[in-house]
Amino acid sequence: MNWSISKNNFFASLLLIGIHFISTAQNSFEEYKKQYPDFNEVVLLDYQGYDISIENKKIKIIQNTSFESMILSENGIHNNKESFTYSELVKLLDYDAYSIINVKGKEKKVKVTQTSEKNSSSSSVFFDDIKERQMVFPNLETGSKKVYHYKREFIDPFLLHKYMFIGGYPIKNATFEVKTDKNINIGYKIFNDPNNTIEFSKKEVKGKFIYTWTLKDVKAYKFEGNSPGILHSAPHIDIYIKDYTINNTKTEVLNDIDLLHKYYQGFVNNINKKECIDLKKITEDITKDKTSEEEKIKSIFYWVKDNIKYVAFENGYEGFIPRDASLVYERKFGDCKDMANIIVTMAQYENINNVNLCWIGTRDIPYSYTELAT
Repeated sequence: MNWSISKNNFFASLLLIGIHFISTAQNSFEEYKKQYPDFNEVVLLDYQGYDISIENKKIKIIQNTSFESMILSENGIHNNKESFTYSELVKLLDYDAYSIINVKGKEKKVKVTQTSEKNSSSSSVFFDDIKERQMVFPNLETGSKKVYHYKREFIDPFLLHKYMFIGGYPIKNATFEVKTDKNINIGYKIFNDPNNTIEFSKKEVKGKFIYTWTLKDVKAYKFEGNSPGILHSAPHIDIYIKDYTINNTKTEVLNDIDLLHKYYQGFVNNINKKECIDLKKITEDITKDKTSEEEKIKSIFYWVKDNIKYVAFENGYEGFIPRDASLVYERKFGDCKDMANIIVTMAQYENINNVNLCWIGTRDIPYSYTELAT
C-alpha cells in the first residue's frame, strides 16, 4: 500500500469528519434557534437524582444534579451566572462547572474559575444557614453551552426536596431519578400532570431499584405576580422514604400523618423544661384583673404582639424547633413558632385550657397533609 496515498486519504477523512462535526453542531444550534425564536437560551438537560443506600447501619442520601443549556442569542450571552444552594442539613460535597465553546469546529471546555459563596437572602427571613454558590461562565457566545454538576448529602431522611419539571426557559429534557437499595421503600406523589405526560420507568440494576421520571420539551414557565403559588400549576413530584430495614429491623420514616406528627413531636419534647419566674410574674400582672379565660388569653396575645419583635432566625434545626419561652422573653424577639411557644407557655402559667402548639397551613401549597404527609 502506498503510504503517501493512505496518508492523504487519512487527512481527507479527518477533514470530512471535521466538516460533518461543524455542520451537525451548526444545524443543532440553528434548529434550536428556529424552534425557540423568542428565547435567549434553551435548557438541554435538567437532571436531579437521589442515591439512597444503607451504609454503616445508617441511611445515606446523596443527591446529584446536572444542568446543561445553550445560548441562542446575543442577549443570552449576558446570562452568564448560575447558582445552587446548600446548608447544614443539605451539605455540599462536590461541584464542577464549565463553558463549552466551539473552536475551529471542535467543542472545548473552559472551566469556571470565578465562583463565590454568599448567604442566601430572603425578604421574610433575617438569617438562615442556607449558602448560595454563584458561578460565572466564561467565553460565552451564541451556540455556547453552560454546564454544571454538584453533589449534596441530605443529613435528615425526613427532609427530602421536591423536583419541579419547569424553568424560566424551555427544557428539552427534565429528568428526576431515585436509586435505592432493595431494603429501602419509597413513596411518591406527582402533581399537576393531568394528561400523564411525565414518563415513568422502574428497573433493577445490580441489586438496586432505579425509578426514573422524565418530561421532554417542557415549555418555559411564566411566573406571574399576585397569582397562587407555583405549586398550584407547575408539574412536580414529591418523594419520601417510607421505611428501611437494617439487620431485619424495620424503621418507619414517613407514610401517614401519624408518622409525621411523631417526627414533629420530637422537636417540642425537650423545650420549656424549666419555669421562667420573670415570665410567670409578667403573665400574672397582665391577667390579674381579668376574670374569663378569653380575656386572659387576649391580654397575653397582645402583650406578645407589643413586646416580642418578629425576627426570623433559622439555622439548621432552629428552623423547626421553637426556642424556650424563657429565651424568647429574655431576647424580646423570636420568629412565628417562638411567639406561639411563649403564648402557650404564658397560657399554661394561668392554667388556661386548650392552648397548644399546632400546625398551620399555607395557601402556597395546594394539597393537604392527608394527600402528602411530609
